[in-house]
Amino acid sequence: MNTHDDHDLLDDDSDSIKSTKYRLDQTGKNENARRRAVQKLGSEDIANEYSEKFNALSRSIKDPEFVVADEMIKDLLMKDFSQNEIRQLLHVGCGRIIRVEKEYKLGIKPTAEESLHLMLRDRRTPHAQFKHFAARLMRILAEESLASCAMEYATVWTPTGAEYSGMVPTNNVCAVSIIRAGDALLDAVLHCVPSIAVGTSLTRHLFLAYHIEGKILIQRNENTIEKSPILFYSKLPPRIAGYGRVLLVDPMLATGGSAKLAIQVHTNHCPNGHEFLPNGHEFLVI
Repeated sequence: MNTHDDHDLLDDDSDSIKSTKYRLDQTGKNENARRRAVQKLGSEDIANEYSEKFNALSRSIKDPEFVVADEMIKDLLMKDFSQNEIRQLLHVGCGRIIRVEKEYKLGIKPTAEESLHLMLRDRRTPHAQFKHFAARLMRILAEESLASCAMEYATVWTPTGAEYSGMVPTNNVCAVSIIRAGDALLDAVLHCVPSIAVGTSLTRHLFLAYHIEGKILIQRNENTIEKSPILFYSKLPPRIAGYGRVLLVDPMLATGGSAKLAIQVHTNHCPNGHEFLPNGHEFLVI
């Protein structure tokens, strides 16, 4: 499949919007490029609304209903629809995709994240269940992030005397939380790794890794037009640069300004660079 570079497709300011739409249509099978183009054309929220359902469907399905829904997105980019018109068309298109999903269940790989997102967004979900679903989702994110740390193979003996081989972290792990939303995401990390504690370092059996927690407080300056973030408080663990991984947990993400500043604070102390776990944010470039 020939897919042009997404950045070349969208970042060429010399191209008119009409040209961008045409080139996008020629590479319409690249859904990531399509979503970024929708964002550039001023409909990021529309792209988010549609992409969850669209990406759940296998590209190999050639059902006429799916083809119609696929062509519908191209029409949205080639014509000047209003926001309400776009939402109505998306509602129709997603309805057709749902009918195809019922006939092609084997082409879809359901995930816990998808069902949790659905229940969290349902306005009928009671408050207590919302908290439960949110905690489950954040715990999945915490587990995936911890599993992405450097690992090595190890072998243990089971109570029955059998050998069992698996993977364990090889490096020290430090969790630093941007203080907001009640440190909800940090609570998920604490649930997965109870040995993380404020101002202390504990050794976990077998893991051979120290876990310690830090805090960062960042708020926006409401007195400026840019509402630029301001660092109010930072308490990072001593010798933070010596940790193999620093998990920066942020339960809220809008413009990404606070996250950028928090990353800058860490890079000032950790010159070895940074990476995003598991996949970063779809529309945020840092």
